[in-house]
Amino acid sequence: MPKAKRAIPRLALVGWLGLTGLVGLQANLAQAAAPPERVLPDSTIFFVKINDAVKFREAFRESQYGRLWNDPALGPIRADLADKLKSTSDTMKDKVGVTLNELIELPQGPVVVAAVAQDDPAIPVSIAIIADAGANAEKMAEVMTRSNKQAEQNGAKINTETFQNLPLHVIQPPPPKEKGDDEKPAPPAPPVVWTNAGGVFYIGSSVSGIKDLVSHAEGRGSQSLASGESYVKTQGKIGAESAHAVWFLDVAKLVKLVTKASAQGAEAQAQQIEFLVQELGLNGLKSAGGSLTLNAGNYTSLTKTFFLSPAPVQGLLKLFSFPPIAMKPEPWVPATVASYQSFSWDLDNAFNAINDLVNKFQPGMLNVLEQQLVG
Repeated sequence: MPKAKRAIPRLALVGWLGLTGLVGLQANLAQAAAPPERVLPDSTIFFVKINDAVKFREAFRESQYGRLWNDPALGPIRADLADKLKSTSDTMKDKVGVTLNELIELPQGPVVVAAVAQDDPAIPVSIAIIADAGANAEKMAEVMTRSNKQAEQNGAKINTETFQNLPLHVIQPPPPKEKGDDEKPAPPAPPVVWTNAGGVFYIGSSVSGIKDLVSHAEGRGSQSLASGESYVKTQGKIGAESAHAVWFLDVAKLVKLVTKASAQGAEAQAQQIEFLVQELGLNGLKSAGGSLTLNAGNYTSLTKTFFLSPAPVQGLLKLFSFPPIAMKPEPWVPATVASYQSFSWDLDNAFNAINDLVNKFQPGMLNVLEQQLVG
């Protein structure tokens, strides 16, 4: 886990590069790519997707958020921010060929960032990105080409191999600086790996991971993320087809990954953690997912979140009993209120759930507390 934490900033860089583009256009390989969720493996732990980058940007500009930002009254704030970012934007233009604004406009189709489990004790999760460049594919290629040169000038090693007639580029960051004799050497940084087929770009932090995506660019059937039962049920509940952006978290896989990483090879400790997870009922939470839709009917934005926990729920999950009732502001809420929130929660059921859970570890504890509070 410590090694994985050290790798987080580097993996974030992978994600940033993935959104900006890749090189080596192969026009003869251009084809209708399968949806990213059918390309990603069923070992995917986390998944976030913008269904269409162009429509997302347009919807944001037309929303109240976008109109507020472009309001003349905010002109001085926009000018001040632009002035502060000018130096960074100019430097980026000089080094990679695009400004910050141009960078945001590059993605034209679906953009996906995912975390995929891998068999590597040092870094058990790799980052995988699939981005559709569309008409900006050539510009994205130029950006990545110049980014490669910058990485090489900063000490990174660039290696290129051919995989399925595609140039597979591996950027290995320079090794970390040596520490004192008493300190453990830092693990090597994960590489930045990328390739593309036509206008679809594949980026990640694992050579084998990117090769796997390219090998299944037309989909992988029952072994894909999209074929998973939890994923299918979640997408149906959150209205994924009409949303601008969606996300999905496989909680069951995440719990197993954390348990394995925490135990670090100690079988007894792994069993203890697994027992605790079962006693707390966390093994009953299968997945979570959500969606975001801008300008949805009468709403500026509409978000939906869905937790999949098949009945009967156990342990901590019993706390979250939210009966479906007709929600409306109470009579005491004034018409002039700026913001109002309300939710339905069965507190009696929550108390009973807490009592059942506490009794597993300290029988009768809540009853004793109740008696002490009498009067």
